[in-house]
Amino acid sequence: MSFKDDVIKSFQEGSLLTKLIYVNVGMYVLLALVQVIGKLFQLDITWMSWIFMIPSEWSAFLHHPWTILTYMFSHTGFVHLICNVLMLYWFGQLFMTFFNQRDLVGVYLLGGMVGGLTYLLAFNIVPYYVQHGPNFLLGASASVMAIVVSTAVISPDYRVRIPLIGSVKIEWVAVATVLISLLSITSANAGGELAHLGGALAGYLFAKAYKKNKNIVGWINALLDKLTNLLKKRPSMNVSYENPSSVRETDEEYNARKKQKNDEIDRILDKIKQSGYDSLTSDERKKLFGK
Repeated sequence: MSFKDDVIKSFQEGSLLTKLIYVNVGMYVLLALVQVIGKLFQLDITWMSWIFMIPSEWSAFLHHPWTILTYMFSHTGFVHLICNVLMLYWFGQLFMTFFNQRDLVGVYLLGGMVGGLTYLLAFNIVPYYVQHGPNFLLGASASVMAIVVSTAVISPDYRVRIPLIGSVKIEWVAVATVLISLLSITSANAGGELAHLGGALAGYLFAKAYKKNKNIVGWINALLDKLTNLLKKRPSMNVSYENPSSVRETDEEYNARKKQKNDEIDRILDKIKQSGYDSLTSDERKKLFGK
């Protein structure tokens, strides 16, 4: 099996957390390649800003509203990408010990959108930011912040190990990250710090509502389900799929198998909530992380 096949298989069979990481890395590679080609051939690539970054001016944003979604998957700096991907991986796995992976995607998107709107409001209302003129925002930091804070709110006493520091309650990790962003809202990365605070607010509201048996990202999950169903629509002809055992299956069989796999993941997540991660068998752990 080639490297390309390995990547495709890993993406298709991986968890939603794995897919989020792949999308972020894939977008970074795409943008980096466009920048390299643009420099080599002296091409105008300013159009990238209007597709993958949120402009700070309302009028510009209203002409490019899709950027409220695309910006949260876009990075132009390798260090920025790595930091966000590592945080997403570590806290994404922890998030799924208390919530399900569908809500992981929902909180990621909600955090990104609230972070983007916080940035827009500040740069169009607060005098300090207005006087600095046009700006652009990109990166997954607001989305990651929402995941960190929601996990801390649902289980504040859960301890995580931080290099050079040791074991720390996750609530203090969340407090520290929020405080750093709050104290940096007048720095060179003011827009990013404002988005972090918006993402933190989204994560806080999600976890608080979840404790009251309310899911504020349910509408996002419902929209994603509709979009997925539209993309999965097949022609009326009898289409079949090749599975690993080389046995051909119909659409109905394929959908049933995918549903069974998703139900199994949900069962494992419920088991983690009730008995903790250590209660999982090695086979259940492999299924959880798509291995």
